[in-house]
Amino acid sequence: MNVLVIPDAHAHPNHDNKRFDRLGEYVARKWPDIVVCIGDWADMSSICKHNSKLAMEGQRYELDVAAAIDAQTRFFAPIRARKKKLPRFVMCLGNHEDRIDRISHEDPQLQGVISIDDLAFEQFGWEVIPFKETFHLEEWCFSHYFASGVMGNPISGDMAARNLVKKNHESCVQGHSHLMGHFSETTARNRRLHGVSVGCYSHPDQVEGWNRNTVAKWWYGVVWLHNLKGSDASVAFVRAEDI
Repeated sequence: MNVLVIPDAHAHPNHDNKRFDRLGEYVARKWPDIVVCIGDWADMSSICKHNSKLAMEGQRYELDVAAAIDAQTRFFAPIRARKKKLPRFVMCLGNHEDRIDRISHEDPQLQGVISIDDLAFEQFGWEVIPFKETFHLEEWCFSHYFASGVMGNPISGDMAARNLVKKNHESCVQGHSHLMGHFSETTARNRRLHGVSVGCYSHPDQVEGWNRNTVAKWWYGVVWLHNLKGSDASVAFVRAEDI
């Protein structure tokens, strides 16, 4: 079983979605068994509470939604053109999609007006995993991020891949930090565990106040998990420019 993991893609109305054309063509060529998006497909910058009022000027919820839908349209077009049984598509919602739920819960006037359903993930064919929940496949766990400690903060930093294994004692795949990392070890029972931090697939020109001092560390591309069902599963990173 071969799984393709799409890291945080951050479809954004201020940046073109051409990378999703290439990604769809790549999937159509390689045809994985399962495609897992690790979350933050949609950026939803118009409802980001970390932005200043100046940064929010001109941003609109409708444009954010349209960017996410356009990205899916571009992505699925070459895949569906193959006219064969589709791979399984799984969407692990991220904190950027969760912005919709958070703002609608904080403002009762928005209840029933906006929702994650606006992003049309299920209509495009994704199985949707709620934010902070875990998708289990064979002996692997997938989530936008895994929490550490009683405060529930994301496992992050340069040692995130190692900490995924050391804290969860499972093979785990996460996004969120936009950093690339892979750590593996064998248990006393000869079970191989992997921790994978998958980087991002966002537009390389998306540099804003919130990421200006970290973007140089980001890794752009997709990640393959090969032979997931076997005992010798392997991890391969493919750079965005090689897609």
